Amino acid sequence: MKITYGQFNYLPFESSWAVFTKAGGLNLIPPHYLISALTGGGGARYWLAKEVGPGKLASALGLSEEAISRCFIDCLTSIPQSSQNACIRHCPQCIAAGYHSVFFLLQIVQRCPWHDEPLIHCRCCSRACLPAGMTITALNEGYHANTRCGHFAFSSTGSVVLCKVTADQWQAYATLGLALQKWFKAAQAINSPLVDYATSLFNPAYSGGSVPSRHEQLINCGLQLALAAIGPFPVPGAIASTPLPPVQVKTTPHLAHDAVFQPDNDNLFALYRCVRHYLYRRYVRAHAACYRYLTALTTRGRHALDSQAACTVSAAFLAWRLALRYDYGEGAAINLAAPSHTILPTTRRQIMALWITLFYSIWSGIERTNASRSAERDRFSVALSSNVPPLTLGNEVVCICGHSQASLLQFTAIHADPRWLASQSAERCQKRPSAAAQSNVQARETVQFWAYQPHPATLLRFWYNPHLKVGLSSPIVAAG
Repeated sequence: MKITYGQFNYLPFESSWAVFTKAGGLNLIPPHYLISALTGGGGARYWLAKEVGPGKLASALGLSEEAISRCFIDCLTSIPQSSQNACIRHCPQCIAAGYHSVFFLLQIVQRCPWHDEPLIHCRCCSRACLPAGMTITALNEGYHANTRCGHFAFSSTGSVVLCKVTADQWQAYATLGLALQKWFKAAQAINSPLVDYATSLFNPAYSGGSVPSRHEQLINCGLQLALAAIGPFPVPGAIASTPLPPVQVKTTPHLAHDAVFQPDNDNLFALYRCVRHYLYRRYVRAHAACYRYLTALTTRGRHALDSQAACTVSAAFLAWRLALRYDYGEGAAINLAAPSHTILPTTRRQIMALWITLFYSIWSGIERTNASRSAERDRFSVALSSNVPPLTLGNEVVCICGHSQASLLQFTAIHADPRWLASQSAERCQKRPSAAAQSNVQARETVQFWAYQPHPATLLRFWYNPHLKVGLSSPIVAAG
């Protein structure tokens, strides 16, 4: 099979979308027919070399296999098997010159590495390689091929050159493209599933919102690990990376000798006491005065804490204890923690690890929200997000787990490093004159003497000092 293309139309690291669109327009063939002819059937994912075959395409176009292999994203990085649709995003300057880079297919690349322009999603171009994605119109002398958006337009009566890239820009695409390819290959060589996920996520999975999605958290964590291991991205401003505190990745395996645990109140309470003792000795004992002050407060007093003087580790430990004992009073019953309401821990190791992870989640949530709310002079609460047991991990923890039916097998938790959290808490406590300064005087008057009704599921409430009322609802740190 031979396809008219021409070496003058090839650009370094252009995407397979651009190759098939150009070839379709030049040969008066809709791109999806061209893809079907090369792959021997419909439904092939044209952005993957393993489904199209770079050797077959290179032979048909009359180009080298090395050049064509750079058009496919799976030749640069590993791609999840679930990638079923292509999202085409353009740099306005690149597409005006007839160029679409293969790197634009990756979710982490948010800006054009060459022009620092934000990449803009185009629905019409995303459908260009699907049936009816390209319009081919017969003219009096020749034909016209175009997409509805106008990003691709070719007329046989004009020049056969489909790109307007200058020699200098061609060289820039080649030079920086090689640097980007080297960085992605180095990231792949780390052999970390988290890094692979972050650097190979194909379709946009996050559309914005006040709370980061799991996809965004995974991308962010994976990018931080990759940047720490192999150095900065060749164009740092091009990738979607939000600075994160140091993270800790902890895997809890399901070992063959781990017996399935049949929890009853006495056994659970014994495990709880072990975990409580461990957390207190490891993190809270250095803040014993702060913790004693918080535990001596009434329910209303715990709703009138000061955000600027907060001892976050003591507050997190108190909220953790209150959440585990919620709805059970002073009895021996204890709430379990789990990745979700439908996946439950089955061994002692998992139960204790999830309790500890829940503590880290509450602690990092208080620390992060306290910093953001103090900047906006606003208040926030620590509360249960659901009254239905078990307690689930909050948004501060990414939990990757394997399970069989409703039983948890193995899980990996990614959360803020406790050493970093401890340093932040210690620094704040050193600036505070006394443990009693954890209470907000103005808020205490509001809570004690005005018509304030503490909600049972709200465990702690922090106020900015001096308190400024804000009409919007205050954010919540999930305690389970």
